[in-house]
Amino acid sequence: GGKVDLAEQSTEVVVHEVHVSETCTLSRQHVVIQIELFQSLELTYGFWDLASEIVLSKIKIQEQSDHAAKGEALQGGGIEQFIWDSPA
Repeated sequence: GGKVDLAEQSTEVVVHEVHVSETCTLSRQHVVIQIELFQSLELTYGFWDLASEIVLSKIKIQEQSDHAAKGEALQGGGIEQFIWDSPA
């Protein structure tokens, strides 16, 4: 019938958010929000490991690209340092 599948909609929202992350310059706050979003969905969809690996790798590339373009050294704050240096 015309019933809305909330699980399917939520997945589409996540896919959209990932796309936005790939195409936008990310601040540290956005990185944290992105991680919290996937962690909150971990039990429901069980794809935290895969999704986070993909997103964080793209974020890392984007961050390095931004810093290189500005001629700045990558300054790792506490959160960034934890994320970037964590073993896969």
